[in-house]
Amino acid sequence: MHPSVSLLAFAAAAGIIILFSQLSAGCKFNIQDGVATRFFIEPNALVIFCLNNVTAQHVTTTHVIAQAHVHKGNVTVSLDRELQDGRYANGSNVGVVSSLKDGDDLTRWFLVSYVSDSNDKHVTFMAKTYGDSDPVPGGCNLELPLKNDPNIYLSNIGSHLSAIEFAYGDSSAEWKCGSALSKNSVQYDVYQFFMHERDLSAEHFHSVLGEILDPRYVTSNALYVKSLSSDDVTRLKFPAYSGIGTVFIVIMTVTHDNVITRASYVPTVTYFCVDLEKGCSGEDELQIKIVVSVLALVGLFICFCGHRFFKTEMFFFGVLTAMLAAYILLERFSWWDFSTNLYISIGAGVAGGVIWWAVWVFFGVPPISVALVTLLLGYVLASIVFNASPLGKIYKCTTVKYARLLF
Repeated sequence: MHPSVSLLAFAAAAGIIILFSQLSAGCKFNIQDGVATRFFIEPNALVIFCLNNVTAQHVTTTHVIAQAHVHKGNVTVSLDRELQDGRYANGSNVGVVSSLKDGDDLTRWFLVSYVSDSNDKHVTFMAKTYGDSDPVPGGCNLELPLKNDPNIYLSNIGSHLSAIEFAYGDSSAEWKCGSALSKNSVQYDVYQFFMHERDLSAEHFHSVLGEILDPRYVTSNALYVKSLSSDDVTRLKFPAYSGIGTVFIVIMTVTHDNVITRASYVPTVTYFCVDLEKGCSGEDELQIKIVVSVLALVGLFICFCGHRFFKTEMFFFGVLTAMLAAYILLERFSWWDFSTNLYISIGAGVAGGVIWWAVWVFFGVPPISVALVTLLLGYVLASIVFNASPLGKIYKCTTVKYARLLF
């Protein structure tokens, strides 16, 4: 037989074998390694995603991270047809880690979408293979639901702050979690990406997800926030911007013998909305409006009548300074909600106002009284510069940009 005929016969036989293996596995969608694809999924219907030739990209492929994202509603991604504890994830932006055995060349995931009929029914799905020297995001998890948990968990603190949390990763399949070699070589780079303001559409959501799942796009276009080590707490606060879709991304980097390997956690998306179905509004908007209105009236009074009632002016500046300082400290070092921090800050502001009023009454030194006003003016100017200019991009010292709390 001619060699070319034998080669064609072999290729045809291989294709038939792959086809029968897919049919026996019940695959609904076949996906490509590392390619984010949008699929139309009927609600409450079980579908199976399959990835073939999982060993083609690496000498030794050890694990695959699969993730699914929906605009509104939830989706469940499972490693098994029947849900088993620790082997599935449920949410709007979720993923699972599939650990491979020798000889595995076909990996599949079971997905059910829980999206109402009135919402977009598309799901952005991606699976990425990794080798034995690549890190495993969430591979050192001790608290969160999955054994290997690559998800970023989001919690809103009122309507003005949000917190993310993720599990520690395993530096590779070769090193044990917690070892000195593993801990010292790991770095977690946290990024934040903002969607178009007030664009709550599903089309924009899936378009952004299709790009943001590529780590190279993240490092080039997303806002770098902070790098964490294995000794840091993997829980961070962020200011909330209601109506602006925000994507949180964590890229795990491992450096060993001058070799750098990376893997991404599953990004999570939030619009900081109470009810995305009804639009976008904050839980504490009424309180914020009241505080802002009162401060506006006080500002007008000080602007036009301040020196006529100088003691009252000193009291108001003492209130504003102490309230602002207390609020910033509470937001930085406490996990209380917005209302609690606001009430405590108001109490601290009143105490500060009384103290500053007493300083003027008992000492009557103009430079001291004017110094507080000057400090507040400097804070306002610094806030404007670091929030509305390119200089703000160099600010990476903490997880919350306190200059933005003023605006």
